Amino acid sequence: MGESVRLRLTCNPLSPGRARHEVAASLASLGCDQRMDDIQLVISELVTNAVLHASSDVEVSVAVEREGTTIEVSDQGEGSPVVATVSADDEYGRGLNLVQSLSEDWGTRRRPHGTTVWCRLRCENFGQNPPQN
Repeated sequence: MGESVRLRLTCNPLSPGRARHEVAASLASLGCDQRMDDIQLVISELVTNAVLHASSDVEVSVAVEREGTTIEVSDQGEGSPVVATVSADDEYGRGLNLVQSLSEDWGTRRRPHGTTVWCRLRCENFGQNPPQN
C-alpha cells in the first residue's frame, strides 16, 4: 500500500481548514475513510498549534500503511510542544491532549530549523473498501 499525502501551507488562520479538506479528499480517493474524523481532528489541532505558536509556514505529511496512518506536522518554530494541564474553564490548551488520546503513539522531533510533531493512528481495515468508479 504505502500511499502518502504532502501539503505545504502558509502561516494563515485558514490553513487548518485547508489541511483538513485536502487530506480528506486525498485519503477518500485512496479508499481510506476509516477514522477520517479522527485524522481530520488531529491534523486540525497540529496545524493550528504550528500556526499559533510557531508563527511559521507548515508542512503536513500523511503516510498511509495497511496498519495505520502516520501524521507529521512540521514548522519552523523554536519551541517544543507541551501537553498542557487544563481546567474545565480553560478556553485553549487541549490540542495535544486530543492528539494523545486519539493516537496509538505520538511524539516530537527537533530539527535544525524547527519542530515536527508526529502521531500514529491505527486503521484496522484500510484499503479493503476501495472507492467505486
